[in-house]
Amino acid sequence: DRVETKNQEVMAERIAALELMLKGTPGVVFVTAEAFIQKLPETEGLLEKNLSLSLGEVEDREEILAKLVAMGYERTEQVETLGQFAVRGDILDVFPINLSNPIRIEWFDTNIDAVRSFSLADQRAIKTLDAVEIVPITVHDTIYNAKLFAYLGKNSLPVLDEPGRFFEECKKAYSDNKEAGEDYLFTQDDALKMCHGHKLLITSVLTHNYFPKASQVTVPVRAATPYNKNTDLLVKDLQGYLAEGICPIIEMSSKEKAASLAENLTRS
Repeated sequence: DRVETKNQEVMAERIAALELMLKGTPGVVFVTAEAFIQKLPETEGLLEKNLSLSLGEVEDREEILAKLVAMGYERTEQVETLGQFAVRGDILDVFPINLSNPIRIEWFDTNIDAVRSFSLADQRAIKTLDAVEIVPITVHDTIYNAKLFAYLGKNSLPVLDEPGRFFEECKKAYSDNKEAGEDYLFTQDDALKMCHGHKLLITSVLTHNYFPKASQVTVPVRAATPYNKNTDLLVKDLQGYLAEGICPIIEMSSKEKAASLAENLTRS
């Protein structure tokens, strides 16, 4: 169950990221080689699959619930995470994958009488809304053949980190998922052609020959200290950075690890 829930969260976050890029919403999206070679839903008409609900609208609640199920949302007793919805009387709680807080929608007869965001922690209302747009977790009746770059707006800046390592990871990811094949994945050669067809900012400290004609900019970097769970040493280094006017950014592989580290640093 935990694995299935985790897969659901990953899928939800991926669709939300595609939505962010397609709308041109300011943000930063990190893409692994494995994700990069996956064929994506065609962008045309994708936004039309969103569910939009507005205050005062006449909406059949049962139809809305059926749409949420078709969109990949899970019905539960109480909303606890992204991609879930719950019903109590004339109240619908739903946590859209494109929002940072769940939404509470109240009906009066067939009219939407109230739309509010609320806190998962204490269930209290945060903000009254005029409308809400819910992005689907799963997209049906859509051709999956789009490249990631199809989602980027004209003001987007793709950054390719360590091309040598990246394209080797593309090759490995394709090899490890041979059962999916060309129906679902792009090959390493496809990935390379995609990148050659777009303006990129390339960062690399390793030697490679993928973009021999590209302009080069030298960026001073240094290897991270191997802290080996030594929080005291990490705290000391962070304090040093802050004293120099540097704002350090720490990246973790999961939300759980990030929350655990934040708690440890807060106690230190």
